[in-house]
Amino acid sequence: MIGEKRLLSYFKNLEDTYNSILVKIESAHSLSGLLKSACVSLSETDDIHTAWIIPSAEKSLLVGTIVRDDKSSDDCIPSTITEAVFSASRIVWSRDKDCNLMVMRISCENHVYGVLCVKAKIGIREKAFESLLTSIVLALGAKIRLFELENVRESNNYELLDSLNAAAFVVDSDWKIIFCNSAAEILMGFRKEEIAGSAASDLFVDQAKNYFSEHVTEPMKMMGKVTVEAKLKRKDSPSFSASVHASVLRDRENGLWAAVFTVTDASREKQLEEKAQEMDRRIQQSQKMDALGQLAGGIAHDFNNQLAGILGYAEMMYLQLRDDETLGIYTQRIIQAAECSRDLTRQLLSFTHIGEIEKRPVDIHSIIDDVINVLSRTIDRRIVLRKELKARNAVVVGNSGQIESALLNLGLNARDALPEGGEIVFTTRQERLRESDCNRYPDQPQPGKYVEISVSDNGTGIPPELLTRIFEPFFTTKDVSEGTGLGLSAFTSMTRNHNGVFFVDSEMGKGSVFTTLLPIYQNAEEPKKREPVSDLVHGKGTILVVDDEQLVRSLLADWLDYLGYETILCCNGTEALEKYRNKGGNIDLVMMDVMMPNINGLETFRQLKAMNDSVRVLFLTGYSDNRNFQDILKEGALGILRKPVNISQLSHTLASTMASAKKGS
Repeated sequence: MIGEKRLLSYFKNLEDTYNSILVKIESAHSLSGLLKSACVSLSETDDIHTAWIIPSAEKSLLVGTIVRDDKSSDDCIPSTITEAVFSASRIVWSRDKDCNLMVMRISCENHVYGVLCVKAKIGIREKAFESLLTSIVLALGAKIRLFELENVRESNNYELLDSLNAAAFVVDSDWKIIFCNSAAEILMGFRKEEIAGSAASDLFVDQAKNYFSEHVTEPMKMMGKVTVEAKLKRKDSPSFSASVHASVLRDRENGLWAAVFTVTDASREKQLEEKAQEMDRRIQQSQKMDALGQLAGGIAHDFNNQLAGILGYAEMMYLQLRDDETLGIYTQRIIQAAECSRDLTRQLLSFTHIGEIEKRPVDIHSIIDDVINVLSRTIDRRIVLRKELKARNAVVVGNSGQIESALLNLGLNARDALPEGGEIVFTTRQERLRESDCNRYPDQPQPGKYVEISVSDNGTGIPPELLTRIFEPFFTTKDVSEGTGLGLSAFTSMTRNHNGVFFVDSEMGKGSVFTTLLPIYQNAEEPKKREPVSDLVHGKGTILVVDDEQLVRSLLADWLDYLGYETILCCNGTEALEKYRNKGGNIDLVMMDVMMPNINGLETFRQLKAMNDSVRVLFLTGYSDNRNFQDILKEGALGILRKPVNISQLSHTLASTMASAKKGS
């Protein structure tokens, strides 16, 4: 964002420089004064060491003019370069020691007046610098041509003016337009005969009645020239931003004869500036979303600890109340609600995008069920959600959180396309891609079996001109407050991360279909169902429990006591090290949180290993950073359990851990 602001500041400075030099060019009353002023003004800018003009020998108009500042010298410009610019090339760049050399031809149509030579500093932004100087040499060419026009104005010879590239108008002493050149016709859209006789003020978009008088006619009467930024009319098209330069022409008796207006279209510069501002807003929005993701991750971690207590004690209640038909059902519903909250929390953790993407066999149909469940609680009741799950095998190797997030984004986009209600359909079917099929896709997928996932709606549809842009990061047709433009980009990123392909079909007024094909996992098995609470494995041994959350420590103590284990509780790593130092010989296993204040779980583990290299440690965590998990396992940890864990899962993990400990001993 800082770089963007600096860039905007740089272009603003260039614009100010351009306007300042153009004012001096327009105010020159003699040819020598014009060229001298241009060279001196350029040499005074920050990016230029010196500037000078070499006149064309063929133009007698420039003979004897002063064309250099006091610092300049044409010795550093090889004659081969100047000759090339004079004869053919418009611009030539060259590098000489500690400066950039640039030579630009000053011309108007087929009339070459000379070349502008510039020694510029190393490190300038060449494109912007070149654009600035191009505008200046065009203005120089136009002004020189106007001096030629003065020589023939008595005969009303407008041929010279008509050959200008810049749009130009000539007005009489009553400010009526008496001539416009071909460039003006192209820029404004009016034919010469349509605009002749009109008031010059009619060129301007409706302003205050005295605007033209205050900003144009009065300054010109006093100073002989004026430069204004204004909105001008364009026939059969929207108005445009323009820079208008006006100069008074006087006859031999120094009386007012006419005035010449030159018009430059500034709308492109305005568009670039607005685009930069829009990009800056998008970047800020993205940074806000990133901060929100980090905040969500922290909240989800803390919320996981609270969920662990709710879910854990609900399971303990169920063990006591399962024979009671009514209370058993109530307890089951508490467990189901807590498990739903646990899944939502894991989605928040996935949203933070911390760590490498963890992939495992996942059932697309189960993910679609979860997505529909979330959407059904958040979208307009007038929108009907349907699913048509036709794929016989819908298991892929992937990251369930990323896939679910992508499908959820598609569902939300479909919702936005249905302001009056409608239907969103999630469809799957099995597809086989042959080698000839794969060649149709830019991402070149591998031949094989795929599950095709489609999300369709019967909404407004997408305009054809936007279909090629909708997957661009930050592109959105919504207000900044309504979207970041990252949803479809995340969908394409998910597809590519899973070695799949995607495409979209849309028709205005009929709706859109977004489709992705993901490779099917060939060794797919029936998804394992959660083990019932009653399927518990009891055991014996002493376990040191280390967690900074009182609720989690109490829950684990009650669970372990129910399963037959003895526990020693610690609230931080320092206390755990002290307890292990005194009672390590009686401790069979250490269960420890990863994230703790002062000394975290990994550092505590390392210090425990320094005491006893064969210490057995099982970690608990509410985070999902796969890279840190791999580091912990490489250092000798037995495993990592994700919070909130259930008592059945814990009992099986402890049983296998204790069994392996006995075999090792």
